[in-house]
Amino acid sequence: MKAGDKVTWISQSQGSIKQKNGTVIAEISAGHSAMQYVPADTKKGHLKFNDISRTDRVLVAVPVGKNGQITHYYCPYKSLLSEENNPTGEDYRKMEEKNTISKALSLIENMNQKNLSYEKALKIIEVLDKADS
Repeated sequence: MKAGDKVTWISQSQGSIKQKNGTVIAEISAGHSAMQYVPADTKKGHLKFNDISRTDRVLVAVPVGKNGQITHYYCPYKSLLSEENNPTGEDYRKMEEKNTISKALSLIENMNQKNLSYEKALKIIEVLDKADS
């Protein structure tokens, strides 16, 4: 993937699943800032990502609003993206699977002792033990 490529991915937020389409701005390596590629005059509310991640990502400009006059910037994991086309049902299923796996990994990555209760830890162990069986 390179700057200017058209891409699509499935995003999930608050129980809502949406397809996003946009244009690649830059590839962002794990541990690096994406902000250097965003125009300086971009409003904070138009930034739809955390600046630094432990995972390789791609900064994508997504037109929104009437006639696409507003640009939101997203930085999804590189593994979630596919070239923009007319996705089939199978494409959606694969994108949703990738998104779900990435979300689970992200939640695990962001957990720490402060926000992980004993009960949650037991559930995680239970689920992971079943997966290994």
